[in-house]
Amino acid sequence: MESKRGNDDEYEGNDDEYEENDDDILETESDIAIFDEFRSLIDLAEGRFDKFMLTYHYRSKYKELIDFSNYKYYQGKLNIVSDTLDKKLPIEVINVDGIRINKINEIEANAVVDLTSKIINNENYEGKSIGIITFNSDQQSTIETKIQEFASSNPKMAEHVNNEDPKKRLFIKNIENVQGDERDIIIFSIGFAKDEFGGFRNNFGPLNNEGGEKRLNVAVSRAKEKMFVVKSINSGEIRANKKGAQDFKDFLKYCELLQEKNNQESIRMLLSNEANNLVEEVNFDQQFDSPFEEEVYDELIAILPRRYIVRTQVEASKFKIDLVIFDTV
Repeated sequence: MESKRGNDDEYEGNDDEYEENDDDILETESDIAIFDEFRSLIDLAEGRFDKFMLTYHYRSKYKELIDFSNYKYYQGKLNIVSDTLDKKLPIEVINVDGIRINKINEIEANAVVDLTSKIINNENYEGKSIGIITFNSDQQSTIETKIQEFASSNPKMAEHVNNEDPKKRLFIKNIENVQGDERDIIIFSIGFAKDEFGGFRNNFGPLNNEGGEKRLNVAVSRAKEKMFVVKSINSGEIRANKKGAQDFKDFLKYCELLQEKNNQESIRMLLSNEANNLVEEVNFDQQFDSPFEEEVYDELIAILPRRYIVRTQVEASKFKIDLVIFDTV
């Protein structure tokens, strides 16, 4: 292990003159023994260092992609700048009649492959990176095999699967190993479904374990522009008695409610225990805080081409932006 010197400009003299400080060197065996007690560096640091909460979120282009995590896990304290003009659904639910046998929902896996193919052939998503997340390793392996088979005869799919840039390469992971990843488009294969006899087991694997809600939080916050949720059950079918499973049920409910714009009040109620005013309607009536703002607005309207729209007092998390110019093309 290297000793601590600072930068080279601060150190004068040759290596023979430099004496290592024993306090700067950790005992290797004791280090390993201490670290072995913890699952990660975060666990090791907890209780030893002060905690500071990040207040700005930069990954997601639309607030709907991060609102659930924001109000479930961050007390609504994340500040988010969202594209409020774009009317596309940031989260889109796709329901299939999947059946789960031996932890695998093959009908759903086929639907995920079909959806992935449609995305890479859709000119609106050209150049966008894709990630697929599952809730167990068996579903992950099933989808991975099907994607590889499809890519063997489809150049566009192969281009995504074999992209030289690791940040743009299509990934297929489960919620236990997706931390640190992000993609423009995320596809969830929920996987949970009734079995071939019509029975549904309320067993949610890692979500039922201690810290399951943390894994869920990581998984549902990976999308930068779009999230597809492919599922075979409705939130109302879930009976949860663990924190992670209950949050998963709420997440599905949140996604279902987002499919209709008139469900804003229901969404607020869903997360009312975490915070109030989860989703606020954007008011596009022109409002001004000062005569100066109004003068700037009039000047912009006069000189900008018609493709641009100027909005005033646009909400961005807890703040309002005085003037925002949107490109409609």
